[in-house]
Amino acid sequence: MPNPNYFPVEEFKNVINEVLDRDGGFAFTYQEPKGYLPLRESLREYSKEMGIEANINDISIISGAQQGIDIISKTLLKFGDNVVVECPTYTGAVAVFRSRGANVIEVPIEQDGINLGILEDVAKKNKIKLLYIMTNFQNPTGYTYSEDTKLNLIYLANKYGFYIIEDDYMSELRFYGESTLPIKSIDKNNRVIYLKSFSKIFMPGIRLGYIISPNNMSMDIQSVKYSTDISTSGLMQRAFDLYLRKRLWHKHINFLIGKYKDKYDFVVKYIKENANFIDFVEPNGGINLWCKIDMDSSIYASLLKDEGITIAPGSAFYLDDINTNYFRMSFGTCSKEELKFAIEKMKEVYFKCKKVIFLNLYNKKCLETKFLALFMY
Repeated sequence: MPNPNYFPVEEFKNVINEVLDRDGGFAFTYQEPKGYLPLRESLREYSKEMGIEANINDISIISGAQQGIDIISKTLLKFGDNVVVECPTYTGAVAVFRSRGANVIEVPIEQDGINLGILEDVAKKNKIKLLYIMTNFQNPTGYTYSEDTKLNLIYLANKYGFYIIEDDYMSELRFYGESTLPIKSIDKNNRVIYLKSFSKIFMPGIRLGYIISPNNMSMDIQSVKYSTDISTSGLMQRAFDLYLRKRLWHKHINFLIGKYKDKYDFVVKYIKENANFIDFVEPNGGINLWCKIDMDSSIYASLLKDEGITIAPGSAFYLDDINTNYFRMSFGTCSKEELKFAIEKMKEVYFKCKKVIFLNLYNKKCLETKFLALFMY
């Protein structure tokens, strides 16, 4: 989760007060299911900055990404439909797909995006209805899709007739390299459903996000949204619209980039110099590292938890409870001092565990040797 100390509380409080002075009781009325029209207009302009040209009627305001995934699933999925997800992935989305009776199929993700060869093999053998992906700083790996992978995904979606849910939850937090545009920006045949959440980069408690859907499903999404909760908070929509129009959003993003980049640089350097038993690929953005060690990460996470350190074992991001050496390390809420302490504790626990493993193997070998000697005698 993001660091609560970075939430723009004062600025947002001023915006809320301005909305209340301006709109009075109307700030608390129901909004249309699609969302507050001025906010949808603001989000259409914001989407243009990311290369997305959207019709105002295809933009729907939602109460966070999880609700967005649920609405899309209720709109499109029937029992037995096939949904492909990255492996590993955000299992909150998987839970939604399974709640609709969908058959969820994993396809491995690599550093430049989902494995296209395996994806096409799956598409040849199964009628795919949906593909769920995160193209920037994927959760949990932090990988970002290459332009070639995005183009080929669009080609495969058109060829095999499936829709792509593009979950964009953290693309703004890029520290190095060129910013990459969403796959929705190159979608010419309405195969991509763009899902944007403001939880991880703003304030989770306001529960705001939006969907840009293909024109042919916009009315169905509106209908499902209405049956879900009628509409997202009118006050939060009006306040966030004013926040965008005052250009406070861009100011906040620049602030976040500075804060998180500083911690990202620190944690990357500190691990390289002091904990080289941890292997990872630098994601160049986001607030997580996808790490690997030479032992089961579930055991490692359990031992760390006893020391007050929490990591997410890789098994939490796979459909089956598999054993894996990977884990996700999140640095967003920690200070540099806490990160330093945590990494030192991780090192201490790791080498203590390796010593125990070595002694167990050594004792086992000694027992085998004694048994063999007794047998030969």
